[in-house]
Amino acid sequence: MTYQFKITLIGSSKPEVWRRIKIDPAMSFDDLHGTIQAAMGWDNYHLYAFGTRGSDRQIGPADEGEMDDMDEALNIEIQQEFTKAGDTMMYLYDFGDGWEHSVVLEAINPNEQIELPVCIDGKGACPPEDIGGIHSYYAMVAALSDPQHPEYEHYRNYLGLDEDESWDPHYFDMEETNDAIAMMFDYDESDGEGFFDDDDEEGEWRDDDGGDEEGEGESAWAGADEDEDEGGGYGWEHEQEEGR
Repeated sequence: MTYQFKITLIGSSKPEVWRRIKIDPAMSFDDLHGTIQAAMGWDNYHLYAFGTRGSDRQIGPADEGEMDDMDEALNIEIQQEFTKAGDTMMYLYDFGDGWEHSVVLEAINPNEQIELPVCIDGKGACPPEDIGGIHSYYAMVAALSDPQHPEYEHYRNYLGLDEDESWDPHYFDMEETNDAIAMMFDYDESDGEGFFDDDDEEGEWRDDDGGDEEGEGESAWAGADEDEDEGGGYGWEHEQEEGR
């Protein structure tokens, strides 16, 4: 059996940043977390939590001090929380930048078997880590589209772009994404350290010499591993309280 999910970065637009994945529902929420990290293009630098709007219950990593009231992701199978098409949870990554994602179960395929999770579709580049949240990301995109913008050089330096490189917010490469997912599962599960071991390759910037098969460009961060309020993320429980 496989589950088909659509993961969407909340607040993203033009393009909306999303990925469609398939995964074995007997896998854990820790596996789902790692798959989302690799599929979206995050680097697994920060804490995360799964939750449901209107509920205080959260699922996340073990032994994280102040996060010890969370249910441990390693001990919960995906199929325990997602039982029918349309079931939805929120995935919050980086409590500082506050990257919220909707995780929607689109379909249950009872006769399909897969060994590893796989990405089957997607759109849009993943924002860079530690940029400050969704509003800061789009401020960066706007600045980089205008060489006369006062922060144009600042953001180019922040991203480490060379003269022939640029940031393409539309960039998405499914082959690279699936390579990242495969690499994510290439670790020793017995070490208890989770995803992305220290020997994983670092990503590389792609220059402007050509694009992918769909013509979406070659300039966003394409790593081999690959808000609500600016500079401060809020979880779903705060959104409920503030009536947003």
